[in-house]
Amino acid sequence: MKKFWRKRHFLWMLLIILFCVGGTFIQNYMEKSTLKDRAEQKMKPYFEETDKIYQSLRGRESDNSIDEVYTRQLEEIIEMGKALYNWKLAITSKDWDKIPTYEHDFLISLLQFSKYGGEFQSLQGTERSRAIAKNEWMIKHDLSYVDEEYPLAPMLFLKVNSKLLFGVTGVIVMLFLFGNIITDEKEQNTWLFLKTQPIPRWKLFIGKFICILIIVFIFIILVIILGIGVSWIFGNQMMNFQYPQLVGSGETFTIISTTYYIIRELILFLNTSLVTFGIVFLISRWARNSFTVFITTCFILTVGITLTKMNKSIQVGWNPFQSFQFNKILNESPNNTGWILLFFAIVWSLSILLPSIFLPESESELLNNSSYLTPFHRGKTKINANTLLIVILFEIRKIRRRGLFKQVNFLLSILVILGYFFLSEQTEEKKKEYFQELKESADIIESVVYPDMKQQIAILEKEPNNSTYKEQLVDLKKGEAVILETLNKNKAAVNGYKNGNWYPFYEYQLFQTRFANKEIDSGNLQNAFKETLGQYTIDVSIAEKKWLMEHDIQPVFSGDFVPTIFTNNSALEKDGSNKWLEMNQKLDNSGLYTLYVFFKDYFYLVPICLFILLFGSGFAIERGKKNTLYFLKTQPIDTKQIFIGKILNSTIFSLLNSIGLVLFVLIIGMLFNRFGDWEYPILFYDHPKIAISSNYTGNISYGGNGFHFIPLGVNIVQSLVLLICLLLFTIALSHLISLLFKNSLAVFATTTLTLLIGYIVSTKVIINFAYLSPFTYFNIAKITNGELSIFLDQPSISIQIGCTILFLSTIILVISGYLLISRKNKVSY
Repeated sequence: MKKFWRKRHFLWMLLIILFCVGGTFIQNYMEKSTLKDRAEQKMKPYFEETDKIYQSLRGRESDNSIDEVYTRQLEEIIEMGKALYNWKLAITSKDWDKIPTYEHDFLISLLQFSKYGGEFQSLQGTERSRAIAKNEWMIKHDLSYVDEEYPLAPMLFLKVNSKLLFGVTGVIVMLFLFGNIITDEKEQNTWLFLKTQPIPRWKLFIGKFICILIIVFIFIILVIILGIGVSWIFGNQMMNFQYPQLVGSGETFTIISTTYYIIRELILFLNTSLVTFGIVFLISRWARNSFTVFITTCFILTVGITLTKMNKSIQVGWNPFQSFQFNKILNESPNNTGWILLFFAIVWSLSILLPSIFLPESESELLNNSSYLTPFHRGKTKINANTLLIVILFEIRKIRRRGLFKQVNFLLSILVILGYFFLSEQTEEKKKEYFQELKESADIIESVVYPDMKQQIAILEKEPNNSTYKEQLVDLKKGEAVILETLNKNKAAVNGYKNGNWYPFYEYQLFQTRFANKEIDSGNLQNAFKETLGQYTIDVSIAEKKWLMEHDIQPVFSGDFVPTIFTNNSALEKDGSNKWLEMNQKLDNSGLYTLYVFFKDYFYLVPICLFILLFGSGFAIERGKKNTLYFLKTQPIDTKQIFIGKILNSTIFSLLNSIGLVLFVLIIGMLFNRFGDWEYPILFYDHPKIAISSNYTGNISYGGNGFHFIPLGVNIVQSLVLLICLLLFTIALSHLISLLFKNSLAVFATTTLTLLIGYIVSTKVIINFAYLSPFTYFNIAKITNGELSIFLDQPSISIQIGCTILFLSTIILVISGYLLISRKNKVSY
């Protein structure tokens, strides 16, 4: 504990917690002014439908066509209107305590309205049951309305922070801060001293493990105190432990208090911490380097979590990686699962800890570089007159001697292979689901829809010859024609795909999107896709199908539509937004598309973090107990040249490794599937200011928002160029920071926090100047598709400007470091 205190690990832990809690509070506090708007938006659909039903019933009343049932409905709809009016008045006057009461009045009247045969589309089914149950809980516990989206209430605010800090992020923070509890002793050669003391090995290990458990509890206490304290002191809201949380899926749900929800999170966090540090202790038995322990533990956790997610059969309590499925477990109805998982976590941690105590201590060749190192070129090294080249060569040899470079590449390769097979399984599953959906759709048309329509047509043809029946008959026949065409194109799409003919497949999808756009006169067949998805999404989907047909590109599954940032998600929520997004999320395991997923899903951040750890320590790694910087300063080499040499060496290794990783992903995809289609269309959002220019050649949709498509290959090249620029900037930044700290972990933590804070400030605070900030361009996926320029309303955000800003920023950082060393040349390190 004293060692961690002296190395300021506790300070870093506190700073990370403060950063997360403070950042969340600032964000939520900035949104406080829009609370009224969000509250009114929630009830807006209820208002509109209530008014619509009221007008309809009043119309019936004036026509004297209203019976007792409709009279009852009218009475209840009037009561619903009164409750909604009071509800809105309470929002306007910020009388939050009364809102649950008025909502209760509305729901009671709604139940009576439904009892008399009324239909209320805005709140029905499971959604209505959840709303009623939640409102009853709030009335029972005398709770007032609070903001759940951007909460400032202490317990809800703690829940938001605990989701981050008591999740995988918290486990990783604890691992990187305290995972070197044994290997640090080996690195500093104090492990040999401990072995000479009259302390049994089992006491040494148990003592260190107990120390870790104490630290975990300190972490938990700090998160709770700061999470509650910050919001309580600065948020000016009452403490409430009973606010309801709905858990469960589908029609089965349960309401629990926020306090109980957080307790469940704590149990899962404790489970994952026990398992993680059990693995750390086992690996530390054979590893002598902290970095090796970090990456090996992360590798084992990644593989275990991925396999658990892929196989439902092993998603059971005895699986040590089951606890890492935080969202899935927390959203299930509470039972004894948490305690079962805690029991098995304790069993697993002890089962892993015991071998690490009693197994003989040795150094694995896989986890460590050989202790017996032969000299380079058998000792016949040449002296080069260029001192900068000498420094670079010296740094290269140091990296080879450490042996960590090989380990990182080995583990990255394994992760790429595992990730690829996981992607392949998902791709194949989506393909099967899509064709199964086509088959089911065709079966329903043939067995139900078409016969029913034929029957209706036959009935109408026998009716008297008047204008009303004629119009209905015409509409039915138009609908029949559309149904038959849909069926024919459906079968043609399946047969065409089997024969390698993609045109009928895209013809079917184009027909579906044109039908959604109401371009086809479908008679009595109506659809609400245009209102639900939005015009922009429909236009993009149509344009994509035309591009695919024009370039004859092999289909990438699945879905007929292209989700966009303008898709009307609020309208989709009632019809299952997540389900629609899943259906239309495209996946493929070809080489090029696998690379696209690598950038789109932010996997590129993994190598960036690893390269900061491996190459970004700069001067910090030369300090500490093994202060090799003193030795370097005795050599006839300028300190400024050492600094430049370190940056050049780190840059070369990082770039070569990144390019090699990208090529490896591409080759894996080619070997197990195919190279992919260079011309596959990737949506690019064009800012309205660009779309209105006279030389604009893209497509303009509703609202003046433009778009065009770029080839998949071009998108990947742009992403790779931006990744290279980001690496240059990150390496320069970490080396500059290394001049200020004497510890590699401090350099990594400070660099990571600087990048996070820089990105948040660039995209949340200085939005008008975001295009000038190098931190803005760390979101490669949203830069290369133009999404961030739309989100921040900055048309200047682009690949070209991003690369220029990053390159200039890198030069500025290097010059700053050079000048800083010049000033410190007379100061002893």
